[in-house]
Amino acid sequence: MSIGSIFLAFYLVATFIYSWLFLRPALSANKGRAGLTGMIAAVLGRGTWQGQNLLKPVAVLTLILAMIIALYTGAEVAIVAARVLWSSYLVPVFFLITALLGAGSLSLLIARIIGEDSTTLNILSRYNRWSALLSLGVLALWFVLATFTHGSEASALIQLQGSVHWQLNLATLLILLLIPAMLSSYASKFSLLSALSGLAVTWFSRWIIFIDGQTIPKYGAGFYTYDLPLGTEGLLGMVGVFGLWLFLAIVLYEFLPWNNKIESQV
Repeated sequence: MSIGSIFLAFYLVATFIYSWLFLRPALSANKGRAGLTGMIAAVLGRGTWQGQNLLKPVAVLTLILAMIIALYTGAEVAIVAARVLWSSYLVPVFFLITALLGAGSLSLLIARIIGEDSTTLNILSRYNRWSALLSLGVLALWFVLATFTHGSEASALIQLQGSVHWQLNLATLLILLLIPAMLSSYASKFSLLSALSGLAVTWFSRWIIFIDGQTIPKYGAGFYTYDLPLGTEGLLGMVGVFGLWLFLAIVLYEFLPWNNKIESQV
């Protein structure tokens, strides 16, 4: 956890720097604007330096840090030997690839909302397709290891093969992955479906690994039961996090000088 907190701090700093560099031209252009937007632009857009030559290097650094966090999160789970479903070297890889799928799906969703052209939608849909195919490849490799080796994957398969609940989990995950994998040729028509299914994969895969994974007993037979709490420690907490994200999105949209194309089409 201590190592992860260091990477997370660096990632947040890199994200803010990337966002600031991305908005520098718009901030400079809105220095004289009245109201709070003009005040923010005057502070954050101070000076004539644009820094656009640093935009791509900082973007690459931010992406690398994001990938490290995804891998580290998976590694923290994979190191738990007491739960055979978690104890696999494929867990960090699966977390990383599905995180990339989620990022592409969110980009595709935003592109669809702001009315991007079909070329952009096609590019993002193809990215989603390859991310989904790689995720399916990791799942296939897990089943190969579970079938032909005697490691933790095989022990997990023995535990889960008689559970209808886990069969439904797997079927749902496969269907959600097949949607972005198969819709690349129809990007303009089904980009929204591809984006939503990719985001669903990112959430659902972590839910079944983290939450449903705890219903598998460490020792003994049978499965534990899990009921989602309705309070702040459960459903209400999820709604609160989503509300916080929505609030921040509204504030950023209202008070930062995005380009005119986005402002006119949202």
